[in-house]
Amino acid sequence: MSRPLAATNDKVFDAIDQVVAQAGPAGLTLGRVGSVVGVTAGALVQRFGSKQELLAAYARSRHRQMTPELDRRGRPALNVLREVIRHAIPPAMPPAEHCHRLAFRLLVPELKPLWATELGGMSEVAVALLDQAVEEGELPDCDTAALASNLVAIWQGAILSWAALGRGDCADWVIARVNSVLDLYQLQADGATGEDGLMDELLASGPTRTETANSLVGRRPSRK
Repeated sequence: MSRPLAATNDKVFDAIDQVVAQAGPAGLTLGRVGSVVGVTAGALVQRFGSKQELLAAYARSRHRQMTPELDRRGRPALNVLREVIRHAIPPAMPPAEHCHRLAFRLLVPELKPLWATELGGMSEVAVALLDQAVEEGELPDCDTAALASNLVAIWQGAILSWAALGRGDCADWVIARVNSVLDLYQLQADGATGEDGLMDELLASGPTRTETANSLVGRRPSRK
């Protein structure tokens, strides 16, 4: 009979993360997870019942609050939103491991509902902060639900593109692309987007969005 599982559940779940990062979802076996925590596959079955039940328990354990409890008092709402997005970005790891994590969430049925819940929660937080930004004049009056949905899509897509390209820090890569969109709205709130083509030009600026925004605003025709 398999000996009792000595490792805590959290250590087993961390071992799943480690195996997935190294071998991808196809390489996730009870034997590999057990070898990381120093137990047999049978011990894992004894504790969780089956691989599917282990993954279900893993998913429940990873169903955590996506956003930290942040002190918003006296802080611009868009700065809080940027901090929330940065917090939600996976910890630093090689690009290939990010790809493995993404495949794990897409291919393992137990994890897809978790991911959908996380994204929905992120959108709700973003809408609340964008509404606050509109009320405080940081943003012009706009469809904050649509903007939040776009920002979440940019956040997820930017992680994927960073994993493919592997340029710089993942969090910086994501935030730069989020900023390239938020800056457009902030320029509009400041009355700086009236000229034809200004928004399209700024959208193409990518990570250099601050310098581009400043140069565009600096050279726009004066209004008399």
